[in-house]
Amino acid sequence: MGCFFMINKIKGMIYIVFIILLLPYVATTLINGNFSTFNDLQNQSDEEAILIGMLAKEVSIDTSIEALKAQAVIARTNYYYFKENNLEERIEYMDLNEMEQIWGEGRFLDCYEYLGKVIKDTDNEVITYNNKIIIAPFHPISGGRTRNGNEIYNSTEFSYLVDKESKEDLMAEGYIKIDYFDKEYFKNIIKLEVEDSKILDNISIVKRDCAGYVLEIKIGEKTVTGEEFKKLFGLNSECFYIDEYNGQIRIMTKGVGDGLGLSLYGANQMALSGKGYKEIIEYYYSGINIVKHKNE
Repeated sequence: MGCFFMINKIKGMIYIVFIILLLPYVATTLINGNFSTFNDLQNQSDEEAILIGMLAKEVSIDTSIEALKAQAVIARTNYYYFKENNLEERIEYMDLNEMEQIWGEGRFLDCYEYLGKVIKDTDNEVITYNNKIIIAPFHPISGGRTRNGNEIYNSTEFSYLVDKESKEDLMAEGYIKIDYFDKEYFKNIIKLEVEDSKILDNISIVKRDCAGYVLEIKIGEKTVTGEEFKKLFGLNSECFYIDEYNGQIRIMTKGVGDGLGLSLYGANQMALSGKGYKEIIEYYYSGINIVKHKNE
């Protein structure tokens, strides 16, 4: 019995010594952990850190892995396009502090490393068209179809942007948004001086593209682009419809964003159905190649 107590006593002393030896390390980690982590991350190449920041800004961390990979290739493509065309100011990305804010301190490092692995797994790939790196637009939710770049820009340079069905987007939260405007307010915004009963008589959609997005809208005697009209009212997209309802002007908008290129929601649904990231990219951008970028 005495031997049993002696053994337990020795074990207890060993535990105490172990804890005493461990305390300085634990204290240092608790005090400096975040700073040392941030310093380690800052030692990455600028390019890698920026690409991770771009990916964090563009998509949710919870996006399916193949859709994340597709977006990683898109982010890298745009990064090099802007860099090689002296448009670095158009590169938008989150810094470390912003990422920590959206993910939380507890998840920050895991999320950052996860996106870093996604970047590495796409193996320095970019998208090219006619052997040139492209600008690769994307948007949150399409209006049911993506848009044809030639219709918008009147240039064959964007022939890889074709109208593609993205019917999964119709099920997305926020696909349809309906706004109601007081008639007087509506007239003030568009600078239209007519009787309330004649507002819609003086507004007409002049031209839509094949995906249903407004290219031109006539207001009184002037014609503005669908994009300009969208900005006036803060609409979600240029795929909109105007009518009158209960004495107010009603604008119904489909989709979110400009409708060009890849639909983030559609890409995620494709990934959930088993499509790989290259298949997703090749669906939304026509006639392109996915190649490794040659760093100079």
